[in-house]
Amino acid sequence: MSNTVDAGIPVPASAAAVAGPAALVDDGTEDDGPPSVLLTYSINDCSSHSAAFHPSNILHDRPSDQTSRWSSGSNNPPQYILLELETPAIVRRIRFGKYEKQHVCNVKEFEVYGGLKLSNFTHLIRAGLKNDPIPEEFDLPTTVSGVIMPVKYIKVVPLVAWGSRSAPFNFSIWHVALEGVSDPEYVTAKIANFEELQHHEAVRLCLKYFRQRNFPDSFERLQKKTRISLEAPILTDLYTSLVTDGAFANAEQRLLDALNGGVLSEYLSKFKYTPEWTLLRPVREDGTPQDRAETPGMRGGHQMCIDPGSAYVYLFGGWDGRSELGDFWRYSILTNRWVQLSANTEDDNGPDARSCHKMVLDPVNQKLFVLGKYADIRNPEEQPKNELYCYFIKEGKWRCLMYDTAAAGGPDLIYDHQMCFNADANTIYVFGGRKIVQVDAKLFSGLYRYDCSANTWTLLREDRAVGDENVELASRIGHSMLHDGGEGALLIFAGQREKKFLSDFYKYSLSTGEVELVCDDCSKHGGPFPGFTQRATIDLQKREAYVLSGLIKSPDTESTKASKVRNSLWVYDISRNKWYCAYENDNSEPEYWSKMDKVEPCPRFAHQFVYDDMAKTHYLFGGNAGEVQGKHTRLSDFWKLQLNRPTIETIISRCQYLIRRQQFRELCREDPKKAMRFLQTDLSSAVDHSDPEQSREFQALTASLFAARSEPDSAVQKFDERTALFEELITYFPSHMKQPQTNLVDLIKISGDPDELPPPRPR
Repeated sequence: MSNTVDAGIPVPASAAAVAGPAALVDDGTEDDGPPSVLLTYSINDCSSHSAAFHPSNILHDRPSDQTSRWSSGSNNPPQYILLELETPAIVRRIRFGKYEKQHVCNVKEFEVYGGLKLSNFTHLIRAGLKNDPIPEEFDLPTTVSGVIMPVKYIKVVPLVAWGSRSAPFNFSIWHVALEGVSDPEYVTAKIANFEELQHHEAVRLCLKYFRQRNFPDSFERLQKKTRISLEAPILTDLYTSLVTDGAFANAEQRLLDALNGGVLSEYLSKFKYTPEWTLLRPVREDGTPQDRAETPGMRGGHQMCIDPGSAYVYLFGGWDGRSELGDFWRYSILTNRWVQLSANTEDDNGPDARSCHKMVLDPVNQKLFVLGKYADIRNPEEQPKNELYCYFIKEGKWRCLMYDTAAAGGPDLIYDHQMCFNADANTIYVFGGRKIVQVDAKLFSGLYRYDCSANTWTLLREDRAVGDENVELASRIGHSMLHDGGEGALLIFAGQREKKFLSDFYKYSLSTGEVELVCDDCSKHGGPFPGFTQRATIDLQKREAYVLSGLIKSPDTESTKASKVRNSLWVYDISRNKWYCAYENDNSEPEYWSKMDKVEPCPRFAHQFVYDDMAKTHYLFGGNAGEVQGKHTRLSDFWKLQLNRPTIETIISRCQYLIRRQQFRELCREDPKKAMRFLQTDLSSAVDHSDPEQSREFQALTASLFAARSEPDSAVQKFDERTALFEELITYFPSHMKQPQTNLVDLIKISGDPDELPPPRPR
């Protein structure tokens, strides 16, 4: 008996009972089995080792003993240590102990593999270790194709040592601990499930091989005997129409129906963006460029807000390297023009000149709120107040809503905090920031909510308070905070606390007040390095967050204090809890950026970065150029960033073109006149002739009409071409719907004298 997953592919009943309606992909989901325990292992093998630095040293955690480590005898890949568990187990975590000091041989990057047999390993993770004395642990995926995978062996493969940039150092690992489930009854049942999955996948590999080799009788007999499907029914129908019958129009319609049915969402979500930077050059009404006096000047520590509905960007304040700024600007996206709304907002009953403040937009009521600032207090008796200002966009007027927020239960005067506006509840959330005047021995401000309708403040969480969920939320400065209206949560990421740069990530539930630690160090899981003034935006429709780097703790140096300005843009898939880097440029040479200053923005921090979620466009202004142009240099460049990746429409057009191209090629060999008509009509309509690459490819196809026919079209040639086309088309489908990626022949190991092997069977 078999249970059917969402794609209609039968899986073993026992596997389905464990996995539920899971996709046939690695998902890393932890099972609900017995609690984890420390697992016992021994050293099975290693690639090499130096002198007394035997791999057995890693069994002991002796951070003060410089000899208690495995050191490879070479840095030539592959280097590895192979751990053998006392009994098979579900390994959930791996922990690396370290030496008490930094060391050039410490592993910087590594991979971990697991398997039940020495002949078959599955890749589990690739991650990195810091060059410090603090132990680090990593979660390991425990499932494959939705089924829990027990292992007997763990292979740790070091890839890069921390000292490798200056010299080819060998690798050192000081201690390894494994955690997981070793309960014999539980693990034995999981081994049986996993082996049943292996048999199930072996049948699918055979089915794929029979079909690729055009053995239809063998394919049908095996499928009938096992009642195992190779793929989702819709793909089987596509294969029949395209490969077996050559019914191209029918195949195209079946494919379009499937692609329009939503199967592309997984493919598109995994497709990395390609960044496209554009330096904006604002113009006057007559089309001539605006000069410097007509646009915001150089600054950092300023604030920007965007109103996608009206297509305006607002900019206020900042620091130009000499003084605080109080000018207020509006940029029209539609006309590409800056307008100065105020040269000094204090003269218009607004806030005084300031930097390191925060500004948020109420798009419904058309208001801007400004809170906080940096203040250099030279007189200890000074007690500056934290004022809350509001700019009424329709009236074009400022008003001070509150002269002392602390007296009303709100935050003291703070800077480098974060604010978010919740339009549904008409509330503002303020988190973190450093207090200008230390109050009650507390340097950092907590989490507050401001009710715009009632004009009242509520303290939601003190700095470092631990709630019922037993999670501490430490306040910080220079962090990012986003309002996720989809989940009703605040997303809090990175920043700096005292001298420590952070890369942790929290979710705060607006309904329950609970805090969830999503990740204690995102840099270990494909995310940004610890950083300060990293700017974040969110797209609720795409369920994505974007983080533009600022000042980070350098990953390329052994110093724990070193920092650098870095150009990188990270994308966080909220639904899948996955990070990836969409853009990166590590160059910090001034000569390079003097040539590239009109191509892409130079690295910076204390900049502003806003997002138009309607036009799917980011805007970047100013900041501190740091080491690129000198630490006192502020910028005034204005950039537009668009993140491009294939759309559903472009993929559908591409698939149509591929199918029609194959039909054209077959017509060329059968009926050149008919092929010419097909080229000029059906095939031409599937080409974007404004795209130079597509246009060149289309023109090259015309040569097929005049090529000499060396031999008649054969059934084998048709089958091979159509099969290759089918396999190209199914790359757009989710993995759980299509045939296995692995090929049976790739798993076959041939030994012995090749001369004694039988000749291949003729086709």
